[in-house]
Amino acid sequence: METIAIYWEPIIKTYGLFCQKSLALHSKIIPAGAFADAGRLLADNSVESQPDIVLVAASALADGALRLSSVIRSSEKQEPSAFHQMWRKLPATAEGVESVDLLCFQGPHFGDRFGIAHAVQNDLIREGIRPRLLVCSASSVYLLLATGMADRACTALSRSFQHPSDSSQS
Repeated sequence: METIAIYWEPIIKTYGLFCQKSLALHSKIIPAGAFADAGRLLADNSVESQPDIVLVAASALADGALRLSSVIRSSEKQEPSAFHQMWRKLPATAEGVESVDLLCFQGPHFGDRFGIAHAVQNDLIREGIRPRLLVCSASSVYLLLATGMADRACTALSRSFQHPSDSSQS
């Protein structure tokens, strides 16, 4: 006989909800034949150490291409940043840029539990909020929303998630 234990709580505890507003979401579609060139370019430019990059995510598309998304802090500088110089060189069949807000939160055992992303999506759908990008990684959730939607999303997420700053859900 096998016993399976599932960690469950009515309101999911987190370590806090963090928000960054007025960021830029850059997206490119990298064709399958260009993965190696794109990978070399990203590695050669030390993407992980560039200060204006907040988040990088990739997802496979049905046709074998890759959607590469990068969230960066907006800059007042006139000259292109190292990120912009590198990003321009990436081979792509389509690309776009939009202004976004980022909500990020971590919780105990998120990586060991199913249903975290589902709870996020349910809370947002109930309020008519559609995320631009939802990234779940081990114990973290990164939620990209159209600029100006972060406060409304925070309120929506309080239905399923408790943050240390929430005094109403002790």
